[in-house]
Amino acid sequence: MSEQHERGSRKPLVIIATVAVITAILVTYYWSGRSGSSMQMPAALQGVLWPEPKPLPAFELTDHKNKPMTREAFKGKWTFLFFGYTSCPDVCPTTLAIVQQAMEQMKNAADLDAQSQVVFISVDPSRDTPERLSAYVNHFNPEFIGATGTKSAIDGLTRELFVLYEMAETRSADDYDINHTASVLVIDPQARMVGRFSPPHLPNQMVEQFKQLVAYM
Repeated sequence: MSEQHERGSRKPLVIIATVAVITAILVTYYWSGRSGSSMQMPAALQGVLWPEPKPLPAFELTDHKNKPMTREAFKGKWTFLFFGYTSCPDVCPTTLAIVQQAMEQMKNAADLDAQSQVVFISVDPSRDTPERLSAYVNHFNPEFIGATGTKSAIDGLTRELFVLYEMAETRSADDYDINHTASVLVIDPQARMVGRFSPPHLPNQMVEQFKQLVAYM
């Protein structure tokens, strides 16, 4: 697992980087133990495919249309899931713009375009209201879905999906940065996390890896 983070102090970044390295080692060890398996994983999916599909936990969030969102929203489609916040100065807008480029490329493959969606979950519920999320995701693509919820709901979901975030530089009560994982998670139509795209993100590579992941699964 590889992450890119916002501005913040050195100590939190070291802690998050250490967790990322440990996770990467565990994933590598797991796959090495499966080297004798009859299922040959494509080379392009190394570092992308999660060792075992991990079902999303039960959760309750609110989407950008101010409607309840549960794990049912992830069933029936492949989902590109990204955690961030609308005040993010660089990583979030850059990543969502790249994901949008990938979605545009996938329009040429009707089967992939029809069965995929993008969900952006904010880890900043204090500032990111449904209205603010609506304006934000619509800027990238009217079909993107934004969501947020209580801190406890967000913490429960991020913890289960190995997504890290924490408060960073605080300039005032409503002006602060958040360190967060910059990977794009891949959720299958059974609402299970099956992989993640780690930065740096490239639209062409993301589309090709996604095609191979769908075929492999």
